[in-house]
Formats: sequence, structure tokens, C-alpha cells
Amino acid sequence: MTFQRIVNLNGYQAAELTLSNRSPLPVWYTGNTAENPVYDIQYSSGNTWEDSGDKWCVMGLESFQLASQQSVTFTAFVSFDERAARGVRVGVLCSPQEDYKAGVGRMYWSEKFTAPK
Repeated sequence: MTFQRIVNLNGYQAAELTLSNRSPLPVWYTGNTAENPVYDIQYSSGNTWEDSGDKWCVMGLESFQLASQQSVTFTAFVSFDERAARGVRVGVLCSPQEDYKAGVGRMYWSEKFTAPK
């Protein structure tokens, strides 16, 4: 997961990120569309990370396959408040299997980035 830049969407700031599959096998992730994955946001708290507490509605979510050596770019709406000034990261849960109940998913996090000045 790679942070690209901050973009403005409809008057709101959002983080543009790219999820890349560098493995030799496809991986699966959940989202509303292939370009809108479900993501988690965490804020830096010194040596640890705190969950944002933001939750997704699971209605209408689908599984999407990201083929080997492919990428998808998406935007994540981040609250650029005092928490983001300490650093923020965005993560997407990926699995080698379409069925997430298998319990083999792994969260892939972006690098730490900060709110725009």
C-alpha cells in the first residue's frame, strides 16, 4: 500500500493510495467497487497506532480479485484533524482466498503520512 498524495473531492480532502499486489498469486479484498475497497484508518500515538473508530456498512460489499503484479488506486477520506498531525496510515485487508472466513487475511498498511499544512 502506497500513499500517493492529498486530493480534494467535493470540497473534502482525501488521501489517494495505491494497493499493489507484488506476489506471484492473486489476492482478494472487499469493497463497494474494485476502485473503492474497504479500508481502516489508524492515527499515530507515539510508538503505537490507534484505530479511527470509523466503521463501514457491509451492505452491498463484494469481493474483488487483484491479479499478480496489478494495482488499484483509490481515495480514503481521512479526518485531517489534530490526530492526523501526528501521522496517519490506511490499511486494506487482503486474502489469498475469496472466502474471508478462512481466516487467512492480512492487513496491508500504507506508510505513515501527515495532514497537509
